[in-house]
Amino acid sequence: MNEFDRVGALAMRHLVAFETVAEERSFTRAARRLGYTQSAVSHQMATLERLVGKQLIERPKGSEAATLTEAGEILHRHARALISRVKLAYDDLDGLAEGVGGTFRFGTYQSASTSILPHVLREFALQFPRVQVHLTEAVDDLTLIRDVEEGRLDATFVTLPLPDTPLSALELLRDPFVLLVAPDSPFAGRAEAPSLAEISQVPLIAWRSWLGVEDSMRERGYALNVIMRSDDSDTVRSLVAAGVGAAIVPRLIVDPAGSLVPLALDDVFGERILALAWHPERRRTPVLDAFTELVRSVCASDVVNVSPRPGLRRG
Repeated sequence: MNEFDRVGALAMRHLVAFETVAEERSFTRAARRLGYTQSAVSHQMATLERLVGKQLIERPKGSEAATLTEAGEILHRHARALISRVKLAYDDLDGLAEGVGGTFRFGTYQSASTSILPHVLREFALQFPRVQVHLTEAVDDLTLIRDVEEGRLDATFVTLPLPDTPLSALELLRDPFVLLVAPDSPFAGRAEAPSLAEISQVPLIAWRSWLGVEDSMRERGYALNVIMRSDDSDTVRSLVAAGVGAAIVPRLIVDPAGSLVPLALDDVFGERILALAWHPERRRTPVLDAFTELVRSVCASDVVNVSPRPGLRRG
């Protein structure tokens, strides 16, 4: 069998069945999910292994889980990418048929959801009244990036630099880290921000997913006094307001109408670079173009305030 015949014989149904077995770690669960019989899934796996000339799956014994061989792990990475590309092709064809209707799917963070998206979506609804916007919120980039790669999202907010990914990104704004304290905190009325030694003694409410802040302190010879962790912005703000502790957060987390005081720390922890990412090999639609321009415009305006309280730099 030549290379052309070999590739032609490899049907997408084999890869979909293989991907499902790899995810479920079970022929029985994969068959149930696909609506096949178990023998049909087993037959497709046997055909796939014959076509590639390698054993891909270690067959389970009894109640043991099915596991991938080394060759199976390699094919799994390629199968996931191929299936994703086929899904993207169908999505683009559906979008072509729908014109400026249909659904736009976007990934976001809590901070951006409250500070940026309300202004974007208000105008977007006026421009595209027939388009439904579905938002997916997450606390880490990797989940949202994979959703864009595999066609579950059309675009997403991300933090630069991007990991190894085919996505393209447009930088939107730079979001400095601040020390968020209650208005009655002894730090709130000072002319200078607290020193690193002082910060290390403050009880802190920390994000589970932002360990880079702790790494920055550790590199400078200090450890943070973390008493609680939460990935919910409202929880963090409420705990700070109650005097339970302070928090080191990106400026977008701060409610501009609230009473909490953000103290500038950008010389210590740097800044979060917020960007918009999409798959460059997908068809650019008028909807995505308009959404991108609205997000860029809002982030460049005075509506989004990312400047911490002035005059609180350490010398």
